[in-house]
Amino acid sequence: MSDTIRVLIVEREPLFRRGLAGCLGAEQSMQVVGSASSADEGYRLADEHLPDVLLVGTTLPDAPGLAAATEFRRRYPSIATIVMAAQESDDELFAAIRAGASAYCGQDIDEQKLVG
Repeated sequence: MSDTIRVLIVEREPLFRRGLAGCLGAEQSMQVVGSASSADEGYRLADEHLPDVLLVGTTLPDAPGLAAATEFRRRYPSIATIVMAAQESDDELFAAIRAGASAYCGQDIDEQKLVG
């Protein structure tokens, strides 16, 4: 069994996706297995790669708010889901908890905190 954490990124913004992939890919203990710009593409990649961790944004073009995080948790209960919000709010935090997210953070999170 590998100690490598397999990560799938689902985020609307291409530059932010690439930045996350670069940050996570630089960690020896992590492997980015895919990157998607929409929830539908994310579901397909999750089926294909079965990652350990899913990083999902809250502003996907085909899933409003936390709908994608909720659906990812329903479809893949064994995948740890981390919700990354463009603008953190208490309402969204509580919605992420209700959606079953493993963690919730803002997109301005420090790199070391994210990978730690």
